[in-house]
Amino acid sequence: MDGLAYGPALTDRVAALVPAGVDAIIDAAVSGSLSYLVAIAGDPSLVVTIADTTNAEKLGVACCVGGRTAKSYSQRLSWRRPVAR
Repeated sequence: MDGLAYGPALTDRVAALVPAGVDAIIDAAVSGSLSYLVAIAGDPSLVVTIADTTNAEKLGVACCVGGRTAKSYSQRLSWRRPVAR
């Protein structure tokens, strides 16, 4: 699946594509939509941002910056599935 554009109705578009819900979300857009991503995930511990450092702490979202790899992000999120390469 390709990425989804942020913006209006993001939660509806994700729900239509993944009706069973998502395993985790990595946010890389400074768009102010971190609260929507928490709503989509259903739990702030399932969201990591590398961009929205301003809202991460307020929402209880992990914020990772600098030198992290896909593996370290997946470990931080405790994904149940391996990261696709």
